[in-house]
Amino acid sequence: MGKTSRLFVTGDTHGSIGMEKLGSAVFKEGKNLGKNDYVLVAGDLGVLWDGGKGDRKLLEWVDKRPFTTLFIDGNHENFDLLNAYPVTRWCGGQVHQIGRSLIHLMRGQVFILSNMTIFTFGGAASTDREWRKEQVNWWPEEMPSAAEMAEGLANLEKRHWEVDVVITHTAPTRLLGKAQRAGRREVKPDALTDYLDHIYEHLKWKKWLFGHFHTDQKVSEQATAVYSDFVLL
Repeated sequence: MGKTSRLFVTGDTHGSIGMEKLGSAVFKEGKNLGKNDYVLVAGDLGVLWDGGKGDRKLLEWVDKRPFTTLFIDGNHENFDLLNAYPVTRWCGGQVHQIGRSLIHLMRGQVFILSNMTIFTFGGAASTDREWRKEQVNWWPEEMPSAAEMAEGLANLEKRHWEVDVVITHTAPTRLLGKAQRAGRREVKPDALTDYLDHIYEHLKWKKWLFGHFHTDQKVSEQATAVYSDFVLL
């Protein structure tokens, strides 16, 4: 039998602003990984932004990492570009194959990775959207549709409401207070955080990781905000 692949989870990179943390100078463990190992960014990857030369350069750089990079969408993504990619299935769930070794894990999916069942749900409400321009640096698709939320519940039903890990961009409503104090950013409850709160309460899970708050902090016994750290699952 081959060895089990390794899966690390980290937080937002926001394109060229924080992408260097996936490099070997910062993420030293990455040098020992292969393409069957994974680094999952919990939203706001930022590789797809304006479709220009900078995007292409970043994508080439990510593809050259020794591992395979996975990501869920955050709120700072170009959803026009992201959703233009064809939907395929991979490891049990729906994905967008962005690069040779860059894969977007879509909302409400359950994946089997590194011998774990992982539920993913991206998206969040931008706290700065009043200063942004729609379809230029802000997209209303940052918030999920009713169909995406329904699909997430249906996929959990198929798993009898039990998974090993949940990875989201924002946090469930009940965790917002602790996450906000740690990350020093105000995030108000909304339809998505309430949806995640319902899942938090009814789903049987072992670990929950989320980005968005730009902090590395345990906010409960089993839930952790990630940003700079790389959490090995």
